[in-house]
Amino acid sequence: MRKHVLFFVHGMGSYVNKSGTANHTWAKTATNDLKRQYKKYRLLKGIPFEERFEVVPINYDTEFHAIL
Repeated sequence: MRKHVLFFVHGMGSYVNKSGTANHTWAKTATNDLKRQYKKYRLLKGIPFEERFEVVPINYDTEFHAIL
């Protein structure tokens, strides 16, 4: 089955670890919130969220951290 791709782009703030690697905690929280809402719809319960959607977090802070 084909999946819809959801691109999550972070907002203001710093979303990198001290080492400069991406911190995707914000995307995991947003994904879990979306899953909770998804499960509220009876018609959607037949297909799990993970089979219908692929979440791709985009973190541009890693690029800024590398430049600094």
